[in-house]
Amino acid sequence: MAGSAEQRRREEEAAARRREWALRRRGNQDITGNRAANLLTMIVLLVVLAVMVVLLVV
Repeated sequence: MAGSAEQRRREEEAAARRREWALRRRGNQDITGNRAANLLTMIVLLVVLAVMVVLLVV
């Protein structure tokens, strides 16, 4: 009984570690592999900001 509980705990720790690594890998991939989308987002935000400034001035 105690052995199976120990093994279950060990398997849960391993699963948690795998989930953590998968999330970390996905985060890194988003930062490095998604540069075009990030650039597009920045351009859109700058355009929106410029339009708001123009509307405020006029």
